[in-house]
Amino acid sequence: MTARVASIEKASIFVASAKDYAEAGIRRIGYEIECSPYWSHSLQSYFASFVPHFLLDAWRLSIGIRRSRHIITPHHPIHLPN
Repeated sequence: MTARVASIEKASIFVASAKDYAEAGIRRIGYEIECSPYWSHSLQSYFASFVPHFLLDAWRLSIGIRRSRHIITPHHPIHLPN
């Protein structure tokens, strides 16, 4: 589930397997408008709630840009500035 997008090869304490994440998500249906169904993501969200949004957005953008350089394939060449 995350290998291609986030360059994560296997589940860990903060990365759920596809099966575990789907099961956690299904258990939360109908309880909240928005949620982080996997326990470690909820913990991360809690601590992130104390950080200003503009800092979180800048951090997430930098991660996305770095990871995008690793997922480009010969079939989908994209030229990104260094």
